[in-house]
Amino acid sequence: MRCVIVSVLLLATAACGQTAEPGGVPAMAFVSNRDGNEEVYVVFESGRLLNVSEHPGRDREPTWSPDGWRLAFVSNRDGNDEVYVVDFFTSLPRIRNVSQHGARDGSPAWAPNSRHVVFESARDGDPEIYVVDWNGDGLRNLTNHPAFDTDPAWSPEGPRIAYTTTRGFRSDIYVMNADGSDPQNLTNNPDSDDFSPVWDPAGTRVAFTSNRAGASELLVIHADGTGLLNISGSAAFDENPAWSPDGTRIAFESNRQGDWEIFVWQVGGAPPVNVTQLGSSESAPSWSPDGSRLAFESNRFGNWDIVIARANGSEPGVLDGNQANESAARWRP
Repeated sequence: MRCVIVSVLLLATAACGQTAEPGGVPAMAFVSNRDGNEEVYVVFESGRLLNVSEHPGRDREPTWSPDGWRLAFVSNRDGNDEVYVVDFFTSLPRIRNVSQHGARDGSPAWAPNSRHVVFESARDGDPEIYVVDWNGDGLRNLTNHPAFDTDPAWSPEGPRIAYTTTRGFRSDIYVMNADGSDPQNLTNNPDSDDFSPVWDPAGTRVAFTSNRAGASELLVIHADGTGLLNISGSAAFDENPAWSPDGTRIAFESNRQGDWEIFVWQVGGAPPVNVTQLGSSESAPSWSPDGSRLAFESNRFGNWDIVIARANGSEPGVLDGNQANESAARWRP
């Protein structure tokens, strides 16, 4: 039996204290194929559901701006993957193509001031990190290097951007200034691949995925390259780390107990705890703004649903009970 719990979005987001525009206050974005193709939807605090991409192309990778009023996503509606931005400041959300190029553009991430989007693009022949204003102006190549530069992540404190690069024999995590200057090798491990950096909310630590022990594991390192810590401690595969809003916990997916499940690690504390245990596969955790709940993908009912549960895994329920496949849940900040 599916427990449908759209109403919990009100509980987890109502404390934001922002004034609603005529369209209402958005609460969560996600991807669904309920209309026959992958599109980006937004659930509002009122429970209203809106297809914000609404195009026969493939739309995915929704990412909220820190102020919660713009949403970047990737779409192939113009024939190739490009980065688009939806503006919720207007009564009818307006969509802009901000990358505007025939090469593949993807992996958008926002600046802390919500005015710029950093993304990866192959427009120069190899993947590079670019930044553009939210309205499509001011495009700049930040990396400009023949190696593959991908997975950009902007520090919540603003001055630095972490990314994955193949400048060495293997992939490493680098950190550069927001203008592209002074790139530094943060992980500096020539014997393994380190990738997919995720900043903590304070901008002082980076979680990332590494195969230095064979399987994919999760590690945390300080932004100055010190204090490396393996949080996995398992021969299984651990992926998709997500910091809690207060920086005290990391949720991630792991197959250490057979099925893919969601685990939560108390930073600096005991081993990670399985918080799902639903007898199905769960992945891609996302924290609510107040840290009280987790949203994640689950195939518990056959198709892939967005499930929302308390942070300890209790009271799980399906977002809206639709029979389509849904993924990439992103709470509005």
